[in-house]
Formats: sequence, C-alpha cells, structure tokens
Amino acid sequence: MLKKQKGMSIFAYNEEGKALLMAYKKRGSFYAGNDMANLMLSDQRVFIKSFHLITFAPSSFKSVQNLGFDHGEYMAERISKETGIPLRALFKPSKMEQKKLDMESRKENAEQIMLRHYSAERLKGKRVLVIDDVFTTGSTVGRCVKLLENQGVHSYYMTVFKLV
Repeated sequence: MLKKQKGMSIFAYNEEGKALLMAYKKRGSFYAGNDMANLMLSDQRVFIKSFHLITFAPSSFKSVQNLGFDHGEYMAERISKETGIPLRALFKPSKMEQKKLDMESRKENAEQIMLRHYSAERLKGKRVLVIDDVFTTGSTVGRCVKLLENQGVHSYYMTVFKLV
C-alpha cells in the first residue's frame, strides 16, 4: 500500500464502472478500453502531458493469456497515441493474478513485480506516469512507483477507478 499519495484515481468504483470494467476485462471490449482511456484524458489531459514517458502496471502472465492482451498496456497505448508521449513497458509482471487475493497476499504478490533492464539509468530524473485500471489496495501501482522512485525517477500513478 502507498504510504504517501503518489497518484490519483479519476472515479470511485461504482456499478457503472464495474460494468465498463467487466466489458473490458471479461469480454475483451476494446470500446470499453478506449472509453476508460478517454475518461483519463478528458479529466487530466494537461496533467498527463507533463510527463516524459507513459508506462503501465503489468498484468500477470495468466491474465494476459486468458484475455489475449494486457489491459493496462492497451489503455496506456491509447493515451500515448493521443498525447504523443512515448510508451515503454518498464515492468516484469508477477506470476499470480491479483483478483482473488486478500490484501496481504496482493502486497506479497506485487513484490514480485520487477523493473526491466531498460529502465534504470535512462529514466533518472524523468517524469513517468504509471497507468492502471483500478486502485484496489494500491499494491500493484505502489510497487511500480516505488521501483521507479528507487532509481531516481519521478513517478506517479493514474487509475480510472478506485475501490472505496
């Protein structure tokens, strides 16, 4: 969990958000993914454009295999294309899916996320935005932000929804 707020969520996770998220993650609706990226852009375009690089919190290998794509990467690609900010996959994912884990297990699982070799030295002093769909416990985005901060990167997360 993040001790100091290093990011934001655009909306509270409600029934409409759940329907949009399920259309995206369960049925693979790219329209829903586009809608979620557009929600971020319409609410925070100027802020997003202040970053040097966009990345995404990685989905587990199993999640990508089941869905056929990485949902965070897809949203980050859309935002990158709309803003002209470069996109890089900076993280190696954990092996387990987060969705059925309790808070403590999510934190332990997120600790398996690692930086790819590309990341460390090239990004020092840069502003990097980490995109994800839902802030549940903060374990995943918290791990991503921490890994970047430890390398001297000014990192921040943004999610569409936050579980409240």
